[in-house]
Amino acid sequence: MREKSGGKSRFPDRGDIVIIDLKPVRGHEQGGNPRPVLVLSPYKYNIRSGLCLVVPFTSQKKGYPFEVDCEKYSMKTSGVVLADAIRNIDWRARNARFIEQADEDLISEVMSKLLALLD
Repeated sequence: MREKSGGKSRFPDRGDIVIIDLKPVRGHEQGGNPRPVLVLSPYKYNIRSGLCLVVPFTSQKKGYPFEVDCEKYSMKTSGVVLADAIRNIDWRARNARFIEQADEDLISEVMSKLLALLD
């Protein structure tokens, strides 16, 4: 997350892993207690809109084609990223808290799977 110039506030940037509460959820949406998510939208969009596009992490590996396993990347955050569970969230209202910056290769792998889904 980038720091606001002269202040304490931080704005999410693409590749940030932040903790948020995804509730409320409906049906098969990924939710639960506060969980890590990977920010996919760029910094300028996030600060101008107050929103950011995110995909959640889960510890439940099921082998789905749109999962990205984090084991092969050197990060504190573990589990799999669900590249097909994209959400647009109000990061201020959900009190996003920075954990770490994702590995560039992880970001690329998630983006590739998401683009394949949208193609």
